[in-house]
Amino acid sequence: MSKKEKPDAANPRKPRKEKVTIAHPVKQATPSRSAKGRVLVEFSDSLLKRTDDAAQKLDSNRSEFIRSAVEQYIAELDAREFERELAEGYAANAEMNLALADEFSIVDSEGL
Repeated sequence: MSKKEKPDAANPRKPRKEKVTIAHPVKQATPSRSAKGRVLVEFSDSLLKRTDDAAQKLDSNRSEFIRSAVEQYIAELDAREFERELAEGYAANAEMNLALADEFSIVDSEGL
């Protein structure tokens, strides 16, 4: 346990975790605003400090920083899934693509 982490009252050897609140769908009174919600997430003291420090460096707040990180991670997962699907499609059609390339090889070499 680092010097900055406070011990958990129930277990002095275990660092206490801070609770952070972020989004989960809830109806809003103002129709012009998008629906927002709250999610409870537990961070170790050290991770919470690192998160707050990073948010401050980016001139942001904790919620905006965490929301942005989650959106970025989901976009990365979506991109990986899309690339996996493309690779599967190419592999599934490899034989047909080779056959088509072979059929057109005579036409491709006519201009040489």
